Amino acid sequence: MFDINIFDVIIEDMSDRVDLILGQWRRERPDVNIEPLGLVNRILALAKHLEDRSNEALAPFGLQLWQYDVLSALRRAGPEYVLSPSELCRVSTLSCGAMTHRLDRLEEAGLVRREPDPSDRRGLRIRLTEAGRTCIDAALGPRVAQAARFSEALPVEDRSVLTELLRRLLLSCDRSAATEPDPTSAASRRRRTGRPRSRVRAPQTAPMWAPDGLPDVSASAPHIHPS
Repeated sequence: MFDINIFDVIIEDMSDRVDLILGQWRRERPDVNIEPLGLVNRILALAKHLEDRSNEALAPFGLQLWQYDVLSALRRAGPEYVLSPSELCRVSTLSCGAMTHRLDRLEEAGLVRREPDPSDRRGLRIRLTEAGRTCIDAALGPRVAQAARFSEALPVEDRSVLTELLRRLLLSCDRSAATEPDPTSAASRRRRTGRPRSRVRAPQTAPMWAPDGLPDVSASAPHIHPS
């Protein structure tokens, strides 16, 4: 008889590159429990796969995923397909500066239009143009089809379970982010360093456009991709 554990064979056949990373860390640092990296690294690896495949699906429409995200947010807003810049930042988790740059490029392409906010003379609104609506409506089908191909690797029951588990993780992360102080804020820096706020003012420069007419002083934040 062969001394083979069929479970070991199955696990070996199902090993992925994250298993290799974890195995190497177990060998090099057996004193550290690196198991949490298994979940996190797989989510990060899948995110890269999904972004690449999504960009491929959107390429025929002249879009990248970041462009699709902005157009999608405006389209989902419903008639009149208008949002404020700050609302777009919240939906996409982008900083004001990053959103400004992306809106510049979308406006140059004729897909969105900036216009004055009638309720706030210092504010702006972003409107989806007719060309932008046509583009996002055409791109939606291939975007959904790409997502369907990705999920076909799992049975329907497993997809439902995974969706619920990921929802719990996302809600937990969102709640944590909402209660944690912004590490880039001046108050947070003073708490970390113990240094009082400097009274010396930096030279004034022309501020970039930002939501509601306020100057932009923020750095770019990681981007997730709601559809």
